[in-house]
Amino acid sequence: CFFFFQAEDGIRDRSPSRGLGDVYKRQVNVLEIDLSSPDYELEFVSAPQLDSLSSVALKHDAVAGINGTYELEASFVKVNGSIISPITLPEGHLRYWKHEGAIAYDGYKVEIGYGTKESYSYNSMPNIFSGAPVLIDDYQPVGETFIGDITGINLNSLDGEDYRRHQGVRHPRTAVALTEQNKLLLVTVDGRADLAAGMTAKELTSFINQYFKPQHALNVDGGGSTTMYIRDSNLSATDVVNYPCDNKKFDHYGQRSVRTFILVKKHSNGQLFDSGDGSEDNPYIIKTARHMQDMHKVNYSKGMVYFRMEADVNMSGIDWQALNVSEPYDRLVHFDGNGHVIKGLKSQGNYASLFGVLCGVCKNLGIVDADIVAQNGGGILAGYVGIKIPTSDVPVSYTHLRAHETDSYIVCRLLLEKKKKKKPETGYWK
Repeated sequence: CFFFFQAEDGIRDRSPSRGLGDVYKRQVNVLEIDLSSPDYELEFVSAPQLDSLSSVALKHDAVAGINGTYELEASFVKVNGSIISPITLPEGHLRYWKHEGAIAYDGYKVEIGYGTKESYSYNSMPNIFSGAPVLIDDYQPVGETFIGDITGINLNSLDGEDYRRHQGVRHPRTAVALTEQNKLLLVTVDGRADLAAGMTAKELTSFINQYFKPQHALNVDGGGSTTMYIRDSNLSATDVVNYPCDNKKFDHYGQRSVRTFILVKKHSNGQLFDSGDGSEDNPYIIKTARHMQDMHKVNYSKGMVYFRMEADVNMSGIDWQALNVSEPYDRLVHFDGNGHVIKGLKSQGNYASLFGVLCGVCKNLGIVDADIVAQNGGGILAGYVGIKIPTSDVPVSYTHLRAHETDSYIVCRLLLEKKKKKKPETGYWK
């Protein structure tokens, strides 16, 4: 669904630091994606060089999209398991606040919440864009108080990257929000024009909370970067539907070239694997590392999903996200290695391993040269076993292991055993 919101609320606003003109006007675009729908999927993109949203959308055959997060040195950016930017700014830098929260996507679920540079690096989700500020956290409108008490402070006297001015003065904004009904909202707020003043973080939080009541919401890069694309919208030659302001005109052609994007694409589930439909009689056939990564994009909502390898797979150079690390740990799998070997498995984070929380069966599989670093329990095959498992038949062979130890847990085990510690904890960011 695509929502377009435009309003002039008539509020008189005479403070020169708070907007353009003395009437505060709003123009907002909201795109809703049903994450439970088998028809669409997200793609996080980090372009190798600066590019416009409409250009990237065309290259990736996207049906919709928005700009992504802030400049790379201030952001944590991870795409398809590879960390593009680990946040290189030193702590205490004026722009260090820009990674307070993050949005993550594993091909099936979206998570939005608080985090740190360290927690993002350990997080096993394959796609992560940080951002700031967090606007709504478990229904709490925390963005309303992000800048704190500014009594007596002339915001325009502060540096433009000071978080109080950056988020306390009206600008164009881009945000993402997640509802309890598993709907993702992509939001753009136009600004820096007489017909669209923009919003502060407080106003954006209140707007999203008033009209959509999401469980979580996060602000990402805004200002001249704020752009929304809808294919075949017929609102402009580039299919940009909002009024990006980088050209200092109120039209659809002021896109800024940026590095990161969140795209919406038609789901390609039938092309994820060499063949198969995931049933017991016709399992998904895995022959490449890409097929392994696409296990994250399968719809697991209907029960057990069957996979069978038909070739050895080299996963060297891939930061593998354990398959099942999101509550309620409901990805049931029957994985038949068929006598083949996975080489170079590298995984880190909560329940770092091939499967994370193993719910199902894995058999006839060899794993060699594994490199596992776990923050909260881990192993080569799984970091936790025993939830919803229909059988205990889990044969696997190991050779050439390299183990790491963190905290008090040895996280790379030669023997797979049911862990006697507590069940997996919820939360991914702290």
